[in-house]
Amino acid sequence: MKNLNKKIILIAIIFSLLTTYLIYNYLKGVKKSEPEVKYTTIIVAATDIFPRTKITSDMVNEVKVIEGSYLTESVQDKSKIVGMYTKERILMGEVIPQDRIMEESKTDLCINIPENKRAISVAVDQFNGVADLIKPGDYVDVYATVSEVVIDNIEYSDISKLILQNIQVLAIDKEQLRKDDERNDTPDVYSVTLAVSPSDGQKLVLGSNAGIINLALRPLGEEQEIDTSWVSKESLVIDEAE
Repeated sequence: MKNLNKKIILIAIIFSLLTTYLIYNYLKGVKKSEPEVKYTTIIVAATDIFPRTKITSDMVNEVKVIEGSYLTESVQDKSKIVGMYTKERILMGEVIPQDRIMEESKTDLCINIPENKRAISVAVDQFNGVADLIKPGDYVDVYATVSEVVIDNIEYSDISKLILQNIQVLAIDKEQLRKDDERNDTPDVYSVTLAVSPSDGQKLVLGSNAGIINLALRPLGEEQEIDTSWVSKESLVIDEAE
């Protein structure tokens, strides 16, 4: 009887091991048959980005998604989108397709205006515009000459004043870039567009409407500003007499 029980127990153990082995192989086969899920990283907008905005690193997020579940034409490399400009509005959470961004435009003036500046144009000719030798990217000083001015109850026939210094030139006429072989003939009157702060813009507008504007080209790399007083026609005569 004891031998029979031992045989039954042994057979049960063998069947148990066999069942365990078969279940293990079955589960292993099921796991192998399941497709492997692959993930990839895409770039999405971290906030609403308005048109013609320069994209900075904090404006975008990297998000992991299942491969193939995103727009194939979307930008997937953060380094290829930071520093670009948006063509149109991109909403928070949207992927960023390649056709909705662009490099810095050389023709869209609004993109090239420095931060906290405004673009204002003044009319000049070859005499008060440095013989048309000023180019976009240069820096100039701005002089204003105004007639019939009363200061401290004294009337002056003409007064000239250095009103702005170290002002960036954004464009000449409609051109933001100009090659050396262009504009051989100087126009009688043309526009020079300057980048000024809102407060300096007031001086520039008033000076150009109240009198004559003269531009002085600054040497390359010079940023020093000089404190000067106004001069009048009378002061020139007095200086000569003395």
